[in-house]
This record gives sequence, structure tokens and C-alpha cells, in this order.
Amino acid sequence: MNKLIGWFQGVTERGNAKKISDIHFKDENFKKMISDLKIDSLLKVTELNCEGYNFICIDEIKYFPNLEVLTIDSFDLQELNVTFNPKLKKIDIKNSEHLTKIDFSKNTSLEILKLENLFLENLSLRANTNLRKIVFDGLSDIDEIDLTHNMNLEELYISHMLNFNASLNEKNKRLKKIYCSYGGSCSWSENGLPELEDLTLENAEISSIDVTRLYKLKKLDLTWNQISEINLFNNILLEELRIGDNAFSNINLEKNINLKYLHLGGDSNRWSYEKINHDFLDLTNNTKLIELFINSMGLSNLDLSQNLFLKKLYINENPLKSIDLSKNDLLNNLSLLNTMLEDINLSENHKLEEVQLQNNKLSSIQFPLEMKIKKMSLSKDMLDNVTIEKLLAEGFVFEKD
Repeated sequence: MNKLIGWFQGVTERGNAKKISDIHFKDENFKKMISDLKIDSLLKVTELNCEGYNFICIDEIKYFPNLEVLTIDSFDLQELNVTFNPKLKKIDIKNSEHLTKIDFSKNTSLEILKLENLFLENLSLRANTNLRKIVFDGLSDIDEIDLTHNMNLEELYISHMLNFNASLNEKNKRLKKIYCSYGGSCSWSENGLPELEDLTLENAEISSIDVTRLYKLKKLDLTWNQISEINLFNNILLEELRIGDNAFSNINLEKNINLKYLHLGGDSNRWSYEKINHDFLDLTNNTKLIELFINSMGLSNLDLSQNLFLKKLYINENPLKSIDLSKNDLLNNLSLLNTMLEDINLSENHKLEEVQLQNNKLSSIQFPLEMKIKKMSLSKDMLDNVTIEKLLAEGFVFEKD
């Protein structure tokens, strides 16, 4: 009976319009857009792209009952009614700064929702259980949303939303990817998110995080936060870890044997040197490492003898006094900047293509006999004139002091 009433109400609202000429448009710009599309049947319209037009009102979308995709980019839009478009699967609305409310309760077929640069006063997606992908960017007036009922959600993107939080729990069984940056964040229950593989909370202004129940996590990016400790013992599948620019005093990667990409360290402009000081970093169990970035960690020693697959190595702004790269014969990118290195032996690194050795204490450099280096950045440091002349003769160019 309720469905019958709803159908009757929809027919009443839409009236008897069967073709474009039957519709009385409130907004001339919207009328022009529809006219430009040269639509011959209202029932055939499944997609409306309203970009490039500026509207105040587009109420007449109710005459397109089979609409599945709606895209809007209109600064002056003040109202939007999508309750008579139950077949909508994708909605993309951006830059409509006068739009303060949208009712999605009737759009139960909705799978993809993108909202950008809006001033919505509240938002509920409780009825949209078929949502697979959500993108929120710059929703200024909302500080939280409950997504625990969106059980089919697979991807969640939140950015440029200060103090915003999305609530999740173990019911989000299909959620595989979360990307939050510049203020946006999310929280989950103690039971974790069972299928999550990719988590980014970048510049999310968080000081703590619990990932112990995120067993399937393969990528974790926590760059630019205020986190001082983290437990990664249960994240055995982790392949990519980026936790630079935080306040870590130590990090234990003993159990993360599948790590391939690792970015560590701090920013000397944001955190005190003591706060991010690492006396010791053990990477002996991380034998699959391909790429390693270590910036401003206070690291003076590093053993890379077990990291035989390493191809990219960047160690910058660390008081590193020595490093043995004789076992890392797959290296093709090397950057050692602003360290305390006095000498370096690269004679076994035959695959090197790009090398940066600037602002160190180097008095001795040994290169492979047959070099494939295509790009080299050097500073003279403490090299003697004989070494400098030899390098110049081989075509190396030194950075100006």
C-alpha cells in the first residue's frame, strides 16, 4: 500500500508531462540546457550533466523518472529535490554554496555520491545502503556523519573538512579503502574493519590510532599528524607504510615482513629534533623492501645488509656517520643529503642511475668501474683536489657552494 501511495504521489508531482514542451521550467538556464540536449523522450534520459550552466532551481528533474546519473556544478543553486528520481545511481554535486540541505532518503539505488564545496547543515545517508563509493570534499558546516548502516561501502574519501569525523564499524564489511586528508578523519569500533586494505589519514590532526584489528591492511599512510607511537604487530600483510612528519620516538617493524615501501621521519620545522630522535632502526626482518625514505630522524647508524631488493634509498637530514651499501646491488636511486658521512663506497652498486650526495662530510667517494649514472648531484664537501679533478674529468658537475 505504501509503495502504491508513493507511486501515486510521484505521478501527481510530475503531472502529465510526456515531452519537453509539456514542462514549465522555473529557471531559464536549466530550460536552455535541456533544450540544447534535444531530448525526444523524457523516459529515455538516464544521465544529466549540468556542468557549464548556472542554475537557481532545477526542480524539473522530477520529469526524468529513469535518471541514473546526475552531475551538478552551479554556484547559485539554492534547492535540489531528488526524491522523485529513485533510480539515481550516481550523484555528483559541487560548488553549490547556497545549497544547505539535500534529502537522499528516496535514492535507495544510489551507489556513488560525490559532494564538494557545499554548505550543507546536515546530512543523512542511513537509507542509502547500496552506496559503494563516497567522496566528501570541503563540506564546511558538517562535523560528523554515521556510515555504519552503509554496509556495501567499498571506498571512502574525505578531505578539506576540519574537525570532521565519519563513524564506521564492523558492519562495513566491504570497505577496502579510506582516504582522509587535511582535517577529515574517521573512527571505527574496537572490532575494527574486517576487509580494509588501504588507509590514509594524512594531515588529519590525530595524535593516536589503533590499527591492531585491521588485519588485512596493506597500505597505511599517516603522514603529517602528531602520533608518537603505533602498534603494527598484527598488520603482517602491510606492504606500504608512510608515517613521516609525526612524533615517533621509536618504531617496531619486526612483524611487518611484507613491507616493500617505507617512509619514515619528521620535519625539523614542525617537531623538535629530540622528539623524533631514533637511536636505532631495525630493518633486518623487512627483506622485501624496495623503497626506503628516512628524513630527519636523528639516525646515526643503519644496517641494510638484509635488504637485498632495495632500489630506492633516500636518507636526508640525519647524523649518519657511515653506511654499507655493498649488499644493495639493485640500487638505482640514491640520495644522501645533509648527513655526517665521511666516505662512501658505491663500487658494488652498478645499477645506479641517479645519485645525490650533497652537504655531507665526504672526503672519499668510490664509484663502480662501469657506471650507468644519468643524473648526479654533488657538493665538494671535504673532497681533496685530486678527487675533484678526477670527477670533473669524468663529467660530474658539482653544486655551487
